[in-house]
Amino acid sequence: MRVSVRFLSTLGSLIGSRQVELSLPEKASVADLAQRLQEMYPQQAALLAQAVYMLDEKSTSAQTELADGAQVLALLVLSGG
Repeated sequence: MRVSVRFLSTLGSLIGSRQVELSLPEKASVADLAQRLQEMYPQQAALLAQAVYMLDEKSTSAQTELADGAQVLALLVLSGG
């Protein structure tokens, strides 16, 4: 199945791309997607492991199953004062 991932905030700059499309096996989860992204971008693997992933603009869990054509947003949540 095909999944589209948009990198928001500084994550896109760090990755070097604002959006990627990739192929995942049927019934892949958000955790599977995160793992694939970490393999694709090993220099940013730690950030991708901490990123928040939203499916079709809604918050999701790592166990959420993806569907063909899913639109995923990946963003870093920063805090500080």
